[in-house]
Amino acid sequence: MSPSSALLVALLCTPAAGQSTVVHLNQWELPLRNGSREDTITSSKGTLKHMQTLRLQDVATNGSRFGGLSSIIVAPNGSGLLAISDRGAFEDMSLGSLTADGEYNVTEVRIYPMHDPQGYIIPFGTGGQGDAEGLTINGYYEGGGGGELYVSYEGDHRVLKFPNGVESRRSTRLNVSYLFAHCPSNGGLEAILKQRPTAGVDGLLLMLCEEPSNSSAPTTDPQGRIVLPGWAYNETSEDVKRFYLESDDLFHPTDMAELNGGDMMILFRRFVPTEGNGMRIGYVTKGELDQAMAVGGTLNPQIIAEVRTRDG
Repeated sequence: MSPSSALLVALLCTPAAGQSTVVHLNQWELPLRNGSREDTITSSKGTLKHMQTLRLQDVATNGSRFGGLSSIIVAPNGSGLLAISDRGAFEDMSLGSLTADGEYNVTEVRIYPMHDPQGYIIPFGTGGQGDAEGLTINGYYEGGGGGELYVSYEGDHRVLKFPNGVESRRSTRLNVSYLFAHCPSNGGLEAILKQRPTAGVDGLLLMLCEEPSNSSAPTTDPQGRIVLPGWAYNETSEDVKRFYLESDDLFHPTDMAELNGGDMMILFRRFVPTEGNGMRIGYVTKGELDQAMAVGGTLNPQIIAEVRTRDG
């Protein structure tokens, strides 16, 4: 998802023991908007507060294993952060103590390899088997790289489950790859979300293609709106519910997060070479999602935040 280095909305992490490589970083703090001290965005759903953004770069630039961060998960109390890179690795970040200004410093990154279902290490590098794009967890992330993790990949579109977090020596390939046959090679699953269990019932795995299907027409209109395919997968029964997501202005879904109560936020990104990057956050209620899954309907998220490079 990300180009070089990484933009992080600040949070925390705990190193995990095991087979890892330690990487030391240079880091630069960046404002939400250049030339502005503004740190809040107000919407009808409430106020979003920008905590911290860091640009990170490996001190050892030659042969670095530290790639662009594709997706992150964070402990609810801010005590841990885990990321995946588009080079096919887990990245567990250690942060220094909170400063008087409420900020953190990344002191190091522990990089863990990913293992395929046969127990082999997935080849490291951009593209190919290791193009990891989406990360989610069953339940809450408690730090240390632990938990039942799910990772989606582009190119060879697939979702792997890592039952023991970053320490997993084998993964399991979910029976969902056939769903993504029409997703573009470089526009597959960047946004995935494992819903939290409710009343003892396992949550569904939500998945969205980043770009419109190769075969589902019409997927665009003269106003620039696009319709993106999505799926809700039940691991127990292997049942699949189809739904769709609408977007426009070249914004594509790249991550999702579930809120308490079942509402969710969707992160969209936009890149146009002559204009630079853009980011949107869309809001979908649990009721809207349930209805779309029930009838194969289309979600039209409420946009609660938008930031673009051209705006400073």
